Amino acid sequence: PKEDSLTVVGDWLGDARENDVFEHAGARDVIRREDFAKTGATTMREVLNRIPGVSAPENNGTGSHDLAMNFGIRGLNPRLASRSTVLMD
Repeated sequence: PKEDSLTVVGDWLGDARENDVFEHAGARDVIRREDFAKTGATTMREVLNRIPGVSAPENNGTGSHDLAMNFGIRGLNPRLASRSTVLMD
């Protein structure tokens, strides 16, 4: 028997506007450049630590560096944290 095919097209990121968080499934925080500057943060880690439910601890000194940031999200299985995406524009 011939199998049917299904093509799904979508944009799960939207335009990163504040109202987009209500139009797309999942959790998203948008931190604008101005907000980043107002916090006095100098690293992405510092900004992530200001988001409720997000933990971005300092690396443990086992040869890792800031480019391989380890972070956790409350309620997310720690094994899945590596599948989380941090986008910077």
